[in-house]
Amino acid sequence: MDEAASIPKVTRGRVADQILADLRRRILGGELADGSKLPAERDLAAAYGVSGATVREAVRVLSATGLVDVRHGSGSYVRANADALIATLLASVVEVERTGLTDLLDVLQALNTRAAQLAAERATAEDLACLRDAAGEVPEASVGDVIGGLKRFFTTLWAAAHSPLLTTFAKFLMDIQLGIALELSGGRLDRWQWAARELADQRVALVDALQARDPEHAAALVAKYHAHLVSVIDALPNTTASKVNDPELAAFLASFVAAQVRDPQQ
Repeated sequence: MDEAASIPKVTRGRVADQILADLRRRILGGELADGSKLPAERDLAAAYGVSGATVREAVRVLSATGLVDVRHGSGSYVRANADALIATLLASVVEVERTGLTDLLDVLQALNTRAAQLAAERATAEDLACLRDAAGEVPEASVGDVIGGLKRFFTTLWAAAHSPLLTTFAKFLMDIQLGIALELSGGRLDRWQWAARELADQRVALVDALQARDPEHAAALVAKYHAHLVSVIDALPNTTASKVNDPELAAFLASFVAAQVRDPQQ
């Protein structure tokens, strides 16, 4: 199918804005699928009845907002992916607001608290069985194994909440948290092993509360877990209690989040 063939020509007003709005609508509506290549600039220009420079302006804005990935020498590709869109949004917020680590941990705690409350109400027997299995797992063979185990538990918790939007936000924030913890720990396996053991019992207790269908107790356990988590981060070799709240960490956070935007799979 010729993607440029059905494009309406623009004739008045600020044409770059009209092109931007039309391409954005087609991307978010699924007409231009995630990962697909945009029509060539000359084809878009001909279809819209505008110059190549006008098309480039619209595509630059799409790229800046994370909807298009411009690959020099290859073309422009659609990036209509929820994780990528949220990563782009949060990267901008972190940079503009000079967000500190404590702020991010607070938001993650709020999301995990809500996830626990929803899971207490919505989790199926299969969800709870998977969650208990993940809670009891404390892999210690490598730093990657420990991080993978932590991710598995919370990914399973979010799935049990049956809230896709919550999952998307929480996943991104947890990736940031774990990335920062890895940086502050210097990648030392013994510190990660210790942290995993320190938090294991609390994960099991949370599953017990979910199985008892007790959202209030589950929320309290999440608060306790996050307070313990902050103390674990405080004890890492390259940080201190005061540094966790230091706004100077905002620069590091911004660079880390930007890297996540460029490569969400890292």
